[in-house]
Amino acid sequence: MQTVADLMTTQLVTLTSEHTMKNAHDLINKKGIRHIPVMDKTNSTMLGLVTQKVMISKVVGFISEFGSGHLLEKEMQTSVMDVAITDFERVPTSMSLKDAAEYFLKNKNGCLPVFDSENNLVGMLTSSDFVKLSLSLLS
Repeated sequence: MQTVADLMTTQLVTLTSEHTMKNAHDLINKKGIRHIPVMDKTNSTMLGLVTQKVMISKVVGFISEFGSGHLLEKEMQTSVMDVAITDFERVPTSMSLKDAAEYFLKNKNGCLPVFDSENNLVGMLTSSDFVKLSLSLLS
């Protein structure tokens, strides 16, 4: 049985709660990623998850309320935790890929943070990982 540990991304790009929305926006653009874990700087606990979807919603809100000329200022003033999802699913490395795929279809989420038995974040499984798997199986 293949598990999420076989497919997940382990080279994670993270932020800490001290970062701003601007830092998250820059990482999304520079690295081409859509999901960024926010970690506690002191104990490496995952505090939240910033997604491209939430970021777009917040940017649109800022532009609607303050105008595009104030977007950069608002992003620099907004804590990354103000846009982070704090109620996120945690899955173990042993979860089957079948169960993970069913979760993605049912919940319409784009990623699943993967934790080891000691509750440490060890990877991220994304819907893109499944697309890559599909491509390799079709080749």
